Amino acid sequence: SAIQLARYGPQDAQPGPGGEDDKTKADFSTLLDIIISSEAPEDLPSILTQNVETILAAMGTEGLIEEVIQEDVQRTKQLDNNDKRLDQLSAAVNVIVSFAETFVEQAKSMDDVYKQLLGKIFQSIAPNKSEESLNLGVSSLESDLDELLALEEESFTPGFLRHVEGECNRIAALPTLSPESAEMLQI
Repeated sequence: SAIQLARYGPQDAQPGPGGEDDKTKADFSTLLDIIISSEAPEDLPSILTQNVETILAAMGTEGLIEEVIQEDVQRTKQLDNNDKRLDQLSAAVNVIVSFAETFVEQAKSMDDVYKQLLGKIFQSIAPNKSEESLNLGVSSLESDLDELLALEEESFTPGFLRHVEGECNRIAALPTLSPESAEMLQI
């Protein structure tokens, strides 16, 4: 099937620049058909999750969803129950949009939590002015970090580690690295 299933290992080569929209359109059309024909509503979250890339690509391509619906309606025009099909398509798109909105909200919420945790880590290892003037040194910073790590142990999830890796990649890709950015990458 053209719909993406959970895959492990190297991904297949992506279509060239001209075929990307056509592939997204075909995948989205297939996804709509799967949602409409699904008899078990409890299967929808799994179907949607497995196809999140297709959903986001379709929503990010201007006019693609409308085009898919128009083509589907044209294809099914000969059927007597064309209004029913339009209602089914509308309901399927509503399910997809609702899923995408929830997905984005949860991703943003997780990102905010990860940013706060990363900020706490940096604050615990950055000497403040009183420590610099008292010259308390590294041992105080290490104990602050150890205390934070123990306190936040459950927060260090694979998602957080992916976030840290993404931040490192983002900083490393900057055209010019400030001394602070270079120091953060070393941490």
